Amino acid sequence: REQRFAPSPCASNPALAYQMSDIVLLVLSEASGSKAQGEVSRAALRKMYEASSGNPIAAKVFSPAGSPVEGQVTFHLDLSLDSDTLEAVKDVVLQQASAYENNDRAEVIPRIRVPHGVKGFGIFAFIESIDFLGISVGDGGPEFETIAAKWQYEVGCTMRATCVRLVAEFLAPSLLHGMHFSCSRQVLMCFSEYEMWEGSAYNWSDYGHDWLAAALPELDRRANILVFLSVREKRKKRRGKKSYKTFQVEGCSGRMLEEQEVAWEDVFDSLVMDLFSEAFHREVMRDVLQSHPAFKGLGVSVHGESQAVLLTGTW
Repeated sequence: REQRFAPSPCASNPALAYQMSDIVLLVLSEASGSKAQGEVSRAALRKMYEASSGNPIAAKVFSPAGSPVEGQVTFHLDLSLDSDTLEAVKDVVLQQASAYENNDRAEVIPRIRVPHGVKGFGIFAFIESIDFLGISVGDGGPEFETIAAKWQYEVGCTMRATCVRLVAEFLAPSLLHGMHFSCSRQVLMCFSEYEMWEGSAYNWSDYGHDWLAAALPELDRRANILVFLSVREKRKKRRGKKSYKTFQVEGCSGRMLEEQEVAWEDVFDSLVMDLFSEAFHREVMRDVLQSHPAFKGLGVSVHGESQAVLLTGTW
């Protein structure tokens, strides 16, 4: 005699299957809407974040209000990540949680590894995403599968440190405290090296609107102009003076906003000029500027050939 059995509700409803098991579906999405997902043990996530109650994933995993809906936990990364980088971030979360599943000691947790598919500026987006998700990269930094990725990361770190100092010590103070803005929605920041005899006058015609507009056709003739100069003043029969200065250029004159005297051999200016030398460097510079609170609400474009940054008001 034939026996008939009712189908399991889990078979027709995968989400219910997640709810009835220890497995949840972890979904990561990035700024443009792309997603990566994978299955993970809820218990493993609990172990992973038990010491990080303030972490966003911990809030989702532990709080009743944030418990997985239909067996799914979703987190939005407010960064633009390509598909390879997003998948790599997801894999790290799953790997870290899996390591905690049968172990409670932190020393058994594997170091973060940057896989082959993550390269260029994506390396920093990868690390920022890992940090947002509350996963420590560790004091020794990440490991790398390729020499190229390690090379780009270390160069990028140098570029970021240079740009952070440039913004903190020169650009932000000049624009916030000393700059007088015209009605134009553009600010052009030029970067240059200048050598002169002590007491000589600056040639501000190099930063006039006519000359700059030839290099940047989109430049408004009324644009505000800020110049960062590395100035070497030569002196007869004695050691010269080197300093970094910012000026607001107005017509044929310049008004000094910031000044910092440095040793003649100081190389910070060379590092600043390197920010414009390659597309990867310019991308790092743009990211540092866009992420700084003083530059919120401004469009940022970095121009290599003219060694300039164009800020545009978005209002």
